[in-house]
Amino acid sequence: MTPWPNPLADGVEGFRSGDIPDPLIPWESQDVQPGRQRVAFVTIKVPENLLDGIYTAMIISENAGGVIGELPVTLEVFPFALPASRGFTP
Repeated sequence: MTPWPNPLADGVEGFRSGDIPDPLIPWESQDVQPGRQRVAFVTIKVPENLLDGIYTAMIISENAGGVIGELPVTLEVFPFALPASRGFTP
């Protein structure tokens, strides 16, 4: 991965800018004007004891008038777990 310049972290001893993905900020309800778009990143937490296989779900977008969009989601769960990690520093 190529480091990107980070004026807030460059020059800090032991920190290599760009080597670690940015954390995603928790979503808060947002108003979107008609004809405009918003990008949303979705985190899906999979329980450790969930059986491997293919799971389906629906992400629903709504406003005060009701449902305005639906996005089908398919998730494939593999028979292994990634190590738990909470830190963003190497």
